[in-house]
Amino acid sequence: MRCAKTFLLLILGLVLLSVAAPAFALPNEFFTMNGTVSDANWNPVPGANVTLYDNKFDVIATTVTDSNGNFIFRDENASTYTCTVRVQLMEGGTLYKIPDYYFLWYRALGNLSVTPDETHFEDYYVYGSKPRACPTPMPTAIPTSTPLPTAVPTPANDTLVDILLLAGGFAAGAIIATLACFILMRSSRKP
Repeated sequence: MRCAKTFLLLILGLVLLSVAAPAFALPNEFFTMNGTVSDANWNPVPGANVTLYDNKFDVIATTVTDSNGNFIFRDENASTYTCTVRVQLMEGGTLYKIPDYYFLWYRALGNLSVTPDETHFEDYYVYGSKPRACPTPMPTAIPTSTPLPTAVPTPANDTLVDILLLAGGFAAGAIIATLACFILMRSSRKP
């Protein structure tokens, strides 16, 4: 009987762990993300729709690129600790989308710059654009009142964060299971 109770409490602890570990919200942390959308010739794409998502694919914000292909999300707050962007453009009845495998996940914290490869259309050309002599994108300045420092993008599988979250969840589950076992064993001894 005692083993069955212990086993059930251990299962309960694991269930609590699985519920607590994946979500790590940053309710009071704000971040800024910027980037430039370019066509197949690495020329800026004005009027592209850029959507910012958290890692549950809930929309955080949307914006449209300016005449230089730049976009910026200022003072955003994600309900999860990572975020990503998706870019699409509707022109002439055709929807152009950048494939999902290009997009990295960024830690939703601080000032972030999306890498140019992630926001580069390979199958769309701005009317009249010519191939660049140098295929690498030319960075363009984003008009701001103060310069934005950039942070290195952090993929969603950040090992240290995942290990800490998993260890914290296991520790919490183990403590809850141990306390529950102790309480049940003490209460089963009383007549």
